[in-house]
Amino acid sequence: MAGTMVAILLAAQIAMADLYGRSHAEMLAAQRGLGAQVVVNLSEVPLLNQAIAVAFVAMPGLQNDSVLLGEAKNDQLSVFYPPLYRYYRHLGFPGK
Repeated sequence: MAGTMVAILLAAQIAMADLYGRSHAEMLAAQRGLGAQVVVNLSEVPLLNQAIAVAFVAMPGLQNDSVLLGEAKNDQLSVFYPPLYRYYRHLGFPGK
């Protein structure tokens, strides 16, 4: 009896998590893409606007960790992986 209740509860949680994930996946992917565009094309905007763009669009707190960003560029990690970097550079800074 207790095992059945746990199985039902687990099945309900999995179903709800799946629905949530599917409904929000497109929005989250768009937000991450926009953030990647900002980070990769940051040099295209005036210095004053860079902090605003990073803080509100890309990754809050990243402007305070330029060392980490520099290391990611040097090691070609994340959006700095050459094929991704070229793709986001081609897209340009959002809104330009």
